[in-house]
Amino acid sequence: MKRERVSVEEKYPLSEHEENLLVNELLGSGAMFIILGIVFSIVFTGLRTGDWFWSVLEFGWAYEFGQAMTLGRMPVVAAAAAVGLPAFFILVNEIIADKILWKCSQKYRDDVREMRLGINGELPRMSLASRAVTASVAGFAEEFSFRYALISFLALTLGWVTEPTFGMVASVLITSFVFASAHGQYERSWERIVVFSYAFAFGAVFLVTGSLLSVVIAHALYDFCVEALERRRMLRDPEYFGEAGAPDHVVEEQLKELRDYFDKFMNRRG
Repeated sequence: MKRERVSVEEKYPLSEHEENLLVNELLGSGAMFIILGIVFSIVFTGLRTGDWFWSVLEFGWAYEFGQAMTLGRMPVVAAAAAVGLPAFFILVNEIIADKILWKCSQKYRDDVREMRLGINGELPRMSLASRAVTASVAGFAEEFSFRYALISFLALTLGWVTEPTFGMVASVLITSFVFASAHGQYERSWERIVVFSYAFAFGAVFLVTGSLLSVVIAHALYDFCVEALERRRMLRDPEYFGEAGAPDHVVEEQLKELRDYFDKFMNRRG
């Protein structure tokens, strides 16, 4: 008798309420990053050209942003990076994390299982449409804010007080550190180092090619593929979530804690 295949949705269902909260949180953070990106883009364009009227009222910042949303000055390299970067990161992760660290380090296994009980254990269980939308929004919003706007602003301003090359390298290092720090769900040192490495690679590709489009695609592809691989692991590993079971309330609990804190704060003021 042929064995019936079980889907992730059947094995580890995620409530519609929690999925909606998760999507709203991700879209909200994406909107925040886009707003920050616009602010830094306006300032960067105004400082670079000295024409603040064009930058602000004539949307010069949007014109320059549009120029970056192409394959840039090195189309072949940019196109290769858009696909090659996520493929390389996933390959390294599969070899080092799954084949080496998972087998050799109990601490690593414990850390990963603990991560799975948070948002990282819910993201892959969302519907295909939710995963595609949130990966695309995160890829665009974060790369626009960090790689385009912040790197451009820092490279310009640091270039006024130091060598331009040093300013560009420093801008990538600074934004990579800020990017890793902004991802609060990654609390351990090794997680921050991994996120920092991804951010540094994306920043380097953007500076070399001048193509924001390539790193937006790379970021979105990486997020979507990682979630697809985690779904595959969920089906293959009967102890993927351990004895605690699959999480289904992470965002809801975070919002409850935030409301409780706000209520206590208002009561203290009152």
